[in-house]
Amino acid sequence: MKIKELLLAILILVLSGQVQAQWRQTNGPSGTAVGSITYHNGTLFAATPQGVRASTNEGDSWGFRNNGLTDTQVRFVLDLGNSLLAMTGAGFSNSTDGGNTWSPEVSSLSVGNVFTLVSDGSDIYAGTSNGSIHKSTNTGSSWTLLNSGMGQAVFSIHIQGGNIFAGTDSGIFKSTDSGITWNPSNNGLAAGFSSSIVGASGALFVTTSLGIYRSVDLGDNWTLFNAGLPTSYPQTLHLSGNNLYAANASGIYTRTVNGNSWMPLSSGIIASQFNLIIGDSAVLFAATNKGLFRSLSGQTWEAVGFPLVSALCLASDGQDLYTGTFPGKVFHSTNDGSSWKVRQTTPQGYVYALETFGNKLFAGTNNSLVVSTNKGATWTQVSSSGPPSYVVSLNKSG
Repeated sequence: MKIKELLLAILILVLSGQVQAQWRQTNGPSGTAVGSITYHNGTLFAATPQGVRASTNEGDSWGFRNNGLTDTQVRFVLDLGNSLLAMTGAGFSNSTDGGNTWSPEVSSLSVGNVFTLVSDGSDIYAGTSNGSIHKSTNTGSSWTLLNSGMGQAVFSIHIQGGNIFAGTDSGIFKSTDSGITWNPSNNGLAAGFSSSIVGASGALFVTTSLGIYRSVDLGDNWTLFNAGLPTSYPQTLHLSGNNLYAANASGIYTRTVNGNSWMPLSSGIIASQFNLIIGDSAVLFAATNKGLFRSLSGQTWEAVGFPLVSALCLASDGQDLYTGTFPGKVFHSTNDGSSWKVRQTTPQGYVYALETFGNKLFAGTNNSLVVSTNKGATWTQVSSSGPPSYVVSLNKSG
């Protein structure tokens, strides 16, 4: 498809607000928030309110895999080794062919109060709002109630060294007998609420409303592991090898398990709610309320596949295609819209107008007129002696 044809197609979609059957939607500026992400047999899967999405090229392009799902409001998708499990508002569904088809599971567990869902091999654990933990060994068809002595909402579950740890709104509980009995494991914790637990090689890390704590004795004692983090509480943790990743409303931070301080690692990411981080030092993914973000360098992030935006304007320059959106971003494609990279403008707002002139790309927003000389990678504000700050149209002549 040529650039002019693609521009006309996308412009019609933007103005009409409806996607007609004869148009193929590009993989860029449209989509949704992401609840959870997982790898299965080399394919990346994401749980979204529109269903299960899959990528076979590390997030560059995505497709739906919803065949057989009775509800596309997908909250979790888990890798069980030989199969996939999806949890929707209607219950559980299982796939044995990489998400191409799904079969509903007749489950004894009500999904309405499930806060967390994790897998350990083929075993599945579900933590609920009423403080119960359930285990399934048959892809969610039947469940066994595990907990006794714990009546708090369960936000996170972690299995390590034959122990099961549960993060609740009253701290950490630990079971050493496969979930038959549970005891508090909070010595040194100054705050109760725990939304995430990770661990490896004898160390455990948990999030609380006051920050991150570490234990080197399987939860018997905890010490604060917070240096370098802002005051807002961490929402999720991820451990890959010797590297830890934490996310809160201020962004993503990293440190080694023996490092002295957390360092910011969120350049290019604009989300305020982080549901999950997976990956390693080569490629990281973050599931957020603003879509899915990827880091290939370990330093900067880019939106991949389906960021949550509204397209407002378009511009092209040779093989370069740009679209301006709300909230405050320009997306750039070099392959006729098959894939896009986000180019955040400064300051943020609505990008109402785009125009190219030579090697310059101008963007008119509800805040200012900005210009980029490197295809949107960085932006500078045009002098205040120029047009007024609220720019809704740009045009060049000649």
